[in-house]
Amino acid sequence: MNQTLKPYRLINPSEINRLSQHFHRVLQAWNDVYTLSTASVYLQRTRPVEASRMLYLYNQKGELIGFIPPAFFENLQHVIFGSSSSCFRGVNEQIIHELLSALFKDKHLSTQEEQLDSQEWFYWGSPCLELELTFGQTTISLFLHPRWVVEQLPVLSGNAPLSPLENNLSDEPLELEIKLLSFTMNLADLLTLKPGEVIKTDHPQNEDLLLKHQQLTLCTVHKGINDGYKSIQIASN
Repeated sequence: MNQTLKPYRLINPSEINRLSQHFHRVLQAWNDVYTLSTASVYLQRTRPVEASRMLYLYNQKGELIGFIPPAFFENLQHVIFGSSSSCFRGVNEQIIHELLSALFKDKHLSTQEEQLDSQEWFYWGSPCLELELTFGQTTISLFLHPRWVVEQLPVLSGNAPLSPLENNLSDEPLELEIKLLSFTMNLADLLTLKPGEVIKTDHPQNEDLLLKHQQLTLCTVHKGINDGYKSIQIASN
């Protein structure tokens, strides 16, 4: 999966919830069989993880689909058996492999210890997600590869039907503009900017940009936060 093009995707709350429901069903079914703890899942957009040795997860095709910390198996062994004894190691790995295979929907999942390549996982617009599994007082995380996440989400369509309100307003031109302290730029001009182009302005970096229509502020634009959209690079002298 080492490809030049990285997947970019803005994930909305309903899509997060849909994925969470799948993980919740899998975890509950597995937990009912193998542990006496209460179990829950929490799915969220991940923050960068310090580069170190991790256990990479591969599917049957040899594609990278996720990674887990090396202590993942040991921590779950305590949950399942209440012991770190090596005599449980073999059966523990089989039980956890069953869980991982169900979570990723791949019965032939394999693991391999490798050095984490942060640039492949953590970048602006990355759809990489962190899945927290909680068993009583124990919480462990696994990380879902950006490309695997995108493959689980519905394909975005640019031809979605208009809602009644959108349909009524579709013929009404709206002149939107981004207002910075030193100048005002029409949104139409802003959309023609190409990646790498820079706008120089005296606008403070700690103040939000304003999206306005006829002197009315519609919303603020947080620089570098709206993943998946064109961004503005604020250059300072």
